Amino acid sequence: MLARSVSAAVLSIMLTWPLSPSLFAQDKQPAAEQSKNPPSKEAKKTEEQPKAEPKQADSSGEARQISFMRDIAPILVNRCVACHNGKKAQGDVALHTWSAIQRGADGEPLVEPGDPDFSLLVEVLAPDYQPRMPYKEDPLPEEQRKLFAEWVKQGAKFDGPSPDIPLQILVATSALYQRPPDVYPAPLPITAVAFSRDGKVLATGGYHEILLWNAEDGRLLKRIHGVPERVYGLEFSPNGWWLASAGGTPGQAGCVQLWDAATGEPIRELVRTEDAIYGLAFSPDSRYLAAGGSDNTIRVWDLATGKLKYTFSDHSDWVLGVAFSPDGQRLASASRDKTCKLFDLTKGELIGTFQGHKDPVYAVAFSADGKLVCSGGEDRLLRVWNVASEPKQQRQIGGHSATIFRIVRLPDGTMASCSADRSIRLFNPANGKVLGAIAGHKDWIYALAISPDGKRLASGSWDGEVRIWNTADRKLVRSLVAVPIKENTKDVAVIPLETVLQTTAVALGQ
Repeated sequence: MLARSVSAAVLSIMLTWPLSPSLFAQDKQPAAEQSKNPPSKEAKKTEEQPKAEPKQADSSGEARQISFMRDIAPILVNRCVACHNGKKAQGDVALHTWSAIQRGADGEPLVEPGDPDFSLLVEVLAPDYQPRMPYKEDPLPEEQRKLFAEWVKQGAKFDGPSPDIPLQILVATSALYQRPPDVYPAPLPITAVAFSRDGKVLATGGYHEILLWNAEDGRLLKRIHGVPERVYGLEFSPNGWWLASAGGTPGQAGCVQLWDAATGEPIRELVRTEDAIYGLAFSPDSRYLAAGGSDNTIRVWDLATGKLKYTFSDHSDWVLGVAFSPDGQRLASASRDKTCKLFDLTKGELIGTFQGHKDPVYAVAFSADGKLVCSGGEDRLLRVWNVASEPKQQRQIGGHSATIFRIVRLPDGTMASCSADRSIRLFNPANGKVLGAIAGHKDWIYALAISPDGKRLASGSWDGEVRIWNTADRKLVRSLVAVPIKENTKDVAVIPLETVLQTTAVALGQ
């Protein structure tokens, strides 16, 4: 899931961007060797988000294309919108949306594309203009004034997703939410899969999107845009109402989002963090949602109110997995700090720490009776421990020859695990008996999900392949490369990026 994550290549904050081929490069990197940055292909330090450059020429000497979203909008938000917005438009000039800018002032345009000398938006920034803008504040630096002039000279083009969405929303979300490509140039690693409650739909993580597939015939059904670069967690709620997603744009931002499971429409963004969110789980009664991430924090929301109920900061490193007990009263976690922790949700407190692992722990799951927890990670062992106040190991189960990334519980109480050794192993946590192995993937398996009826097991690997297995005989039912390509995207329904941004704007009252 994490150890070999996509390279944290930084894209322009333009929302109409050229796809970076480096994001589809593939390589292996153990999590233990990574720095305290989001997982990256070669553990390179994440580049900083590019800022507006004072130069209007590139290395070849040619004029650099000025982007409204990357270069102009952030300046307007920081220096102008406070006094020129929809509620407060001094001088009858509003600059809070592109539509407002186009309306101009007193019937006169603010911008004359191609002619900065006759564009009021450029003129009022000059130090000797009266009244100069920003009014009664320091003037814009010369480099920023030149950006406005060059942008107008190049045609004053708008490159955002919608002219009516507030610039504050577009700027704040541009690094996190970007428009995915119509088709992918190469397969993308599968880091999250989930079955719908009826087992007919399989959700997978894409590049800035969630992809919904027909689990029977492999057809692409819907694309949900408006998610971070990488999707690390996907879960359908047990009551079938919601789809939750967790992810992030490495080194820049992370979030947890809630979607309508039936329509794919966005409901709300539950949290925004400074780095990726990884683990995700619904409580059995669908009332609570828990998530853990690279800020070493576990958050639990009460979905009846939409409010945060608990925040646990007991781990000293990334939280990579979370799981509810069958009765919903306890929560277990797995962390890169080499521990698992157990929390009492009736009291909102830590009740135990399991320290049996010698390396980072990625996966955790409760037994069907809630008396045991199974965890796995880089030490290649499945460790089964009790849920007493001082958790102790009951047994360990070998078999995997590389990092264990996911553990899921089947309806009959058995469990399945997936690994970088390209295999899935089925076992009984109660007695430690290994029930069998499933092979066939050609690359590391990061994602694993069981259908609600227990008849199908879905697995996703680094090379972009998703396989659906029959749990009864462990035979392959279907295989697909889970990326949008020309052949599977025709007439596919899309929940566009604009819908997510509008939902965000409404939530913030803008």
